Amino acid sequence: MKDVEMVAQLLLFLEDGVRAYSQEYLDKAFSDRDINWEVKEEIENEFRNTVKYIKEILDLSQDINLSKTRLKNQADFYSLFGAIAELNRENDNGLMISKDIGERINSFLKIVGDSELQNQSKDSLTDYQKNALDYYDAVKFSFTDAGTRKIRIRIMKSVIQGNLN
Repeated sequence: MKDVEMVAQLLLFLEDGVRAYSQEYLDKAFSDRDINWEVKEEIENEFRNTVKYIKEILDLSQDINLSKTRLKNQADFYSLFGAIAELNRENDNGLMISKDIGERINSFLKIVGDSELQNQSKDSLTDYQKNALDYYDAVKFSFTDAGTRKIRIRIMKSVIQGNLN
């Protein structure tokens, strides 16, 4: 059931943007859409395209095996999915996927998972490390909250674009 709920949240993200959804709201949202879902085809196509881009990143990064990283966690996958979907919307010609993207994601997620980093003072960290710590905190503290989801997606977009150093 968790997989179904996750897909439901990803579809609602594409339709409504970042929000926090209760189980009751998810049930009602999809009950309403069973009868009449005006943007069904558009959302399904965007979902497929986003998954296609993620698959391209994974395929180009087979030596890294990104699927064995933090991306197997729902919060981290939601962040990647949201970042890819938003970047795709921002680029008229679609995303240009390269192996570098997978390498940047992998490097960033390693820093996010570094327990030593989590215990350091922010004053002693580089901007890159501060972003990793902000991302970690956004996962750790209420990973389904709309605010923390926005933070994670913003940071993941920067990672994908290569804007974090």
